[in-house]
Amino acid sequence: MLAERVRAKVAAATFPGGLKLTISVGVAASDEPALFTQLIDRADQALYAAKQGGRNQVRVADMKAPAPKARSTRPEAEPV
Repeated sequence: MLAERVRAKVAAATFPGGLKLTISVGVAASDEPALFTQLIDRADQALYAAKQGGRNQVRVADMKAPAPKARSTRPEAEPV
């Protein structure tokens, strides 16, 4: 998978100044153009799962599974 090859190349590279980096990737795919919004949501959820799973990994969304509950990316407002 392309995403895994990119992740491995980044992890193996040494950038200017001796900097080492890792990346986490969320992937989703569908042949249905009507699923574009769901595709973006699933890729975002897969990315979140990759970060929660220890980072420096690729997670692929299961497009056949029921859509998980939407998670809020906005912090809760503090009571006034």
